[in-house]
Amino acid sequence: MTVFPAIRPAPSSRRRVPGRHLAVREAWEGYAFISLWIAGFLVFYAGPMLASLGLSFTSWNLLGSIRWVGLDNYARMIRDPLFWQSLKVTTLYALFAVPLDLAAALLLAMLLNQKLRGIGWYRTLYYMPTIFPAVVTAILWQWIFNPEVGLINGALGLIGIRGPCGLPRPGGRFPP
Repeated sequence: MTVFPAIRPAPSSRRRVPGRHLAVREAWEGYAFISLWIAGFLVFYAGPMLASLGLSFTSWNLLGSIRWVGLDNYARMIRDPLFWQSLKVTTLYALFAVPLDLAAALLLAMLLNQKLRGIGWYRTLYYMPTIFPAVVTAILWQWIFNPEVGLINGALGLIGIRGPCGLPRPGGRFPP
């Protein structure tokens, strides 16, 4: 008589779970979609951060050879009064300026979302500094490439070259 029953695999381990193949395929597709982002993150963020961490333990002036100094750079940083001043200024900025800026932006967004008389004018005045440079750039490029009075065709016409937009030479006639 055996005291221990025969060891068999669990009955559910050999069964196919419905939809499992689809779930695995969807997971691989998800990894494929984010693979470019992961590569960019590793190359442009994680790599430089790890390189700067490694370089922080060295003394290197970009022209000579790298010399390992260990924690000496950090010990010198802690003794420097400018480090403590910059840490204080950064902390105060993070504690006060950032929340105040966010609160002011939220308040302004809520004000611009109200149904008030003349709100269209306020919105226009508020967004004008954002839109104005793009409009000026578009007008400038139109002036540069204008076929009649454009800057490029005018400059080419001064040296006797017929421009791509068909301006005549300075004498007023097209070359043969």
